[in-house]
Amino acid sequence: PTNTARDVAGYLIRYKAGYGVNPDNVPQAIKQGIKAWVSIIQATRTIDPKNPPPEARVFLDLYRVPGVVIR
Repeated sequence: PTNTARDVAGYLIRYKAGYGVNPDNVPQAIKQGIKAWVSIIQATRTIDPKNPPPEARVFLDLYRVPGVVIR
């Protein structure tokens, strides 16, 4: 690839994520998963952004894309 934005080798990856600007476009299961996660964070006062609790995963895993790893 032609990469003029960096001095060292690399790739530029562009992607779109999400459901747009309108909150009505977000699936109800994702909203429920986020609400569950937030309530657990509030109750336990611990945050682990990479590992949602099982109560939230029930909803969020419905929309997980296999093979994608976020670090």
